[in-house]
Amino acid sequence: MYPDARIGISYGVPTYWAKSGRVGLAYWSGGVSFYPFGGDYLDDFRAEYPDIKASKGTINFKISEKLPVAALKKIIRQSIEHPHHPVKPPPAR
Repeated sequence: MYPDARIGISYGVPTYWAKSGRVGLAYWSGGVSFYPFGGDYLDDFRAEYPDIKASKGTINFKISEKLPVAALKKIIRQSIEHPHHPVKPPPAR
């Protein structure tokens, strides 16, 4: 989606920066956590997928759960294109 995204660490989480937004992705023993760094991006997701654990700013996917790819792409676009807290990406290496 964003081939020029820069990768770094933010709050201890592997993070992808593009434009003035960012998203994070981290592995845990039972699955993967997705961080859009903006809480209200997840409101529609929580309503549409109540069985997937989602907090104010994180979605936790168990290894056994099917990923709703279209919904994740929508959240990624919102996080990158319309960030709540615009940030500068880390310098290129």
